[in-house]
Amino acid sequence: MEQLYLFAPPEIIKNKAMQSLASAEFVQSERYWRELEQLDPGNVFIGTALDICRFWNGLYPDDDMLNRADPLEVYTLWREFETYLEGKDYRGSAMIGQIKENIFLRKMGLEKGGAGLARVF
Repeated sequence: MEQLYLFAPPEIIKNKAMQSLASAEFVQSERYWRELEQLDPGNVFIGTALDICRFWNGLYPDDDMLNRADPLEVYTLWREFETYLEGKDYRGSAMIGQIKENIFLRKMGLEKGGAGLARVF
């Protein structure tokens, strides 16, 4: 588990939070977003990121559980997530596409780097 940066500038924490969110590491991402919430309460994306994390953390309270889950189960849950997103302003966000891509590349045994993800939002 990666250590949180208690005295780091908000931008460093935001980058870590964005990378872990895009990489579908929702438990870790939620930790970063909660820390950023204390440091940068005016950040408008925090609520959205926490909403995404809470959805997946309710299903998989450990990031490794999602990685070990059956691909068909993950596909079915992704469809549920898409239904969940229907009423959300951020449903068409590039970040949602990045999360989907990383989840399914991982399910196929492929990994994608997360460089430059902080620019997605």
